[in-house]
Parts: sequence; C-alpha cells; structure tokens
Amino acid sequence: MFEQQHEAFHKWCRVQNVQKSTENALLVYFDEKSRVVCSSTLWAHYSMLKLVINIRENVDISKFSKLLAFLKRKNEGFKPKKLNVPTIEQVDQFLPEAPDNKYLVMESCSYRGRCGSLSRKGAGRFLIAGKYHSKMT
Repeated sequence: MFEQQHEAFHKWCRVQNVQKSTENALLVYFDEKSRVVCSSTLWAHYSMLKLVINIRENVDISKFSKLLAFLKRKNEGFKPKKLNVPTIEQVDQFLPEAPDNKYLVMESCSYRGRCGSLSRKGAGRFLIAGKYHSKMT
C-alpha cells in the first residue's frame, strides 16, 4: 500500500514534469486528490507518502507547514460515516438462528471470546482460518 502511494505520486510527478518532492508539488498533488477522495483518505495517503519519501528521498514532508495547513483545512467539517455495528443482543439473537454451514465459525469464536478462552488476536486468526476453510469446502 505504501509503495503504491509512492508510485502513484511519482507517476503523477513524471506526467507533470516535477523533478523533486517539494512542498509546492505535494500541495498541487493533494489538491488534485482532494477532488476525488475524502479528507480521511488524504491523511492516510499523506502518512504513507511521508514515510516512504523520508526513507527513499531523505525529505521530511512533515515539516511542510503549507501542506499540513491544507490538509487540516480540508478536514474541517468532515464527518466520518458511522459504522453500523451490531449490539451484543443483536449478535446473540442472530447467531443461533443463522445457518451453521455459513456462520458456525463466528458463533464458536463469539462464544470462546466471551468466555475468555480466546484472545482478540486469537479470535482474528480463528475467524480468518474459518473463512478460508469455508471457501475450500
């Protein structure tokens, strides 16, 4: 993902005939991106580029005050979408009624997680293993 963002930026630089990762170049780049992605995505792309540009080009874009001000301005008034996360009661109602051939792993993981016999990391692995297993069968 980091490499993809860096490659996308450098592809844009080649098209625009930009030679270096300067503050002005990044301002124009992010201004163009801001027309098609939301501010949280801009921040994610900035974070990825910040790391890769620092490593590869030895340029610390975190010191580009105009770029940071631009990103902060784009973030004003942004309201993230709320995820529709089910309540414990909704999960308890759904899982017993759900078909076992599709949701047995989730049910088992939910039960083991609540009893404390499965850590959060283990629960993730358990779900992933079940997901791959259900695809194979």
